[in-house]
Amino acid sequence: MTKEINSLNELFWDIESDKLSNSSTDQRYPVRLIFINTFSSFLSIVKELNKTVTLTELSNFLPHDDGWLSPDSLINLLLKINKSKIIVPLSEILRFFPSDEFRSFFISLFEIENPTLCTDRRIYIPLLGSFKRFQKEFLNNFHRKFHWSTIWILNEEVEERITIYQMNSNIKTKHSIISTTSDWLNLWKRERIQPLLSNSKSLGFLYKNFLPDFIFQMEEINNHKEYLQKILNFNMPYEFKKEESEYWLQIIQDIELKYKKGYTTDFKEFIRNHFNIQNITKIELIGLIPFLCCYFSVF
Repeated sequence: MTKEINSLNELFWDIESDKLSNSSTDQRYPVRLIFINTFSSFLSIVKELNKTVTLTELSNFLPHDDGWLSPDSLINLLLKINKSKIIVPLSEILRFFPSDEFRSFFISLFEIENPTLCTDRRIYIPLLGSFKRFQKEFLNNFHRKFHWSTIWILNEEVEERITIYQMNSNIKTKHSIISTTSDWLNLWKRERIQPLLSNSKSLGFLYKNFLPDFIFQMEEINNHKEYLQKILNFNMPYEFKKEESEYWLQIIQDIELKYKKGYTTDFKEFIRNHFNIQNITKIELIGLIPFLCCYFSVF
């Protein structure tokens, strides 16, 4: 049932062979899962398979841009497919499914069968960084694991682990923002996705269900100080106070402008450069943040 593959070329060759299979199991069940660990492989698979089958993007089926797709709505969508297709990006929805929904989805998925007169239909589903969870929460206990169509597992190392920062504070930033579920489901099309910031209400609501894997982990940013620390690697040694938000925002904007130019992210060096001073310990620390921002507003 599961088949480990060592290269994309080997995978594509095996996919072509599978199309010609006379196995009753292969002809009966149309779904083909392809587990990979990198965005580059994901893009290559989509590009190659789209030469011969139709691409279906799940973002086109959202009830609205920041809507969501339930396990039932996904299964109903797949049941309506009447020809060979590649479906993307299912793994980015499954990441937010709690364990019970995750299992029930795959149980229903594995029950989909080809009609008698359409045994060559294939539904390809590339899944990014999800195999360990799939294996643990579903496959190990699946009673037909040896009597189902091929599941391909591409052996490859993860290029880098990506952190999704869920923004729970209204901070204007120069970085690319995921504002909606649609943005999230179109992430695979981007050339560069670090750092990854989200202010989507749907993803924020579903955050509690998100399970880290080899590709993604998720962290919250609840205020401006956390933004400075986690996104700009700038440690501001003062407590964040909500009533001072406008000053913190001005500091963020100033630092981001200079950060872009390779400016230091060390607090003491930052102050020295702005005030042209040699000994920062001589500065009165009380009320420093509003004082800094008053200074910035002049220049």
